[in-house]
Amino acid sequence: MMQDITGLVAGNRDRLMIDRVKTWGAIAGGCLAVTAAAYAKHPLSQAVLGAGALGAGVYAQALDRRARLGGQLAESADRVAMEAVIRAYQQSLSPAQLQQASALPAATSGPLEALEQFDWNLFNSQPDIYAHLAIVGPTGSGKSTLAEILCTMLGGITIAIAPHKKPGDFAALGDRVYCGGRNYGTLDDEPADFQSLLTGRAGKVTAVAVVKAIHAEMDRRYELLSNGDDPGPMVNLVWDEILATLGEVPKLAKTYLLPLLREARKVRLRVIALPQDDQVESLDIKGQGAARSNLVYVRLGKTAIAHAKTLAPDVAAWVASQGRPCLVEDQPAIVPSFGALPPGPMPTAIAPVQHQDDRELLARCWDSAIEVGHETIQDEAIEPSAGQQELINLLVEIARKNGSITAADCKRSSRKFKAISPEAIRELFLIAQAVGLGVVDGDGQSARFTALKRD
Repeated sequence: MMQDITGLVAGNRDRLMIDRVKTWGAIAGGCLAVTAAAYAKHPLSQAVLGAGALGAGVYAQALDRRARLGGQLAESADRVAMEAVIRAYQQSLSPAQLQQASALPAATSGPLEALEQFDWNLFNSQPDIYAHLAIVGPTGSGKSTLAEILCTMLGGITIAIAPHKKPGDFAALGDRVYCGGRNYGTLDDEPADFQSLLTGRAGKVTAVAVVKAIHAEMDRRYELLSNGDDPGPMVNLVWDEILATLGEVPKLAKTYLLPLLREARKVRLRVIALPQDDQVESLDIKGQGAARSNLVYVRLGKTAIAHAKTLAPDVAAWVASQGRPCLVEDQPAIVPSFGALPPGPMPTAIAPVQHQDDRELLARCWDSAIEVGHETIQDEAIEPSAGQQELINLLVEIARKNGSITAADCKRSSRKFKAISPEAIRELFLIAQAVGLGVVDGDGQSARFTALKRD
């Protein structure tokens, strides 16, 4: 591929140089014809030489026009070739190298270099200012992934409410992910047992029961604080699809969410909400200044680009240039990757029995699976059938030939995929990823599979 790119650029340059040489040759020939016509004595000779000079001039003009157009095309070809070189380089990287590269700032020039980027460690060093988070962005923008990354850095114990949970979501949290299958509950639900939530033994509980348990724990900790006792370790509540929960249980926001946003930070309880909308009306906290001031908005993807347009032009340009656009409130930020941030302090007051902390769970996740986006499948849980293995081998072959592929690409490339639904093909992507044959980027309809190159 690199030889093809080099040949394209070199060919353009060679043709441009030849056209310029021909132009000057035509001009020189025209000048000689004019000079010869001036000294010719016979009228016929003068006419022939004059016509030759005129033809040379027209030809030189055409060559000059083509040379100028060729120069513009050469510049375009250089730009296209450079983009192709970049793509070829990215495809040659291993998943680990790609992940490390994605955590680095994009190269910029001029005034963009002077932009101050957000320091993610402020969530630990200034918890009173950066109390609670709302990670906002459209589907596939990486909200769940960023939440998992931050939880490994924030310290303490993390539990999650995930009504739309799929296998592999929040893998680092183990059994501390609750409310799958749209288990929202009602305001009549009793609070879940808080200690059981922390140890992953709460079982099938509703979102309302989890929120009520956090609220009751806040009351208990304030009582400890009033007696001069330590309130306990940091506990992070990741609340995925929070708008869906509040839509099903509308009174949950004002009765329980608002008190948590206003007061929980002082007793080491943190809410990490994952909505798709960054409007305060969505969380039903409009007019609640104290609650909004304790909520830090982290905007991703198209939501970050749209908000950046309301800021300074250089900020908007920088955010739009990023592969993974991100703003923390109004400040540009580089989306971190697993291991890119130092871990926060781990809890000491609560030690769940026979349960690993977030850092150990994350290490186990890395040892047993390839992590891309927020979908992770552990190797020991996957045993492809013979039919699945045949299809996996085929899609790996297609990916190695064509690069990153979607389910639609598989359908176009082989008849064997035509009778299979896109969802089933994406399941094969995840299985292929789990057994180390490639990586999956994105989820849903945007999921793409890239096969690993073998030596």
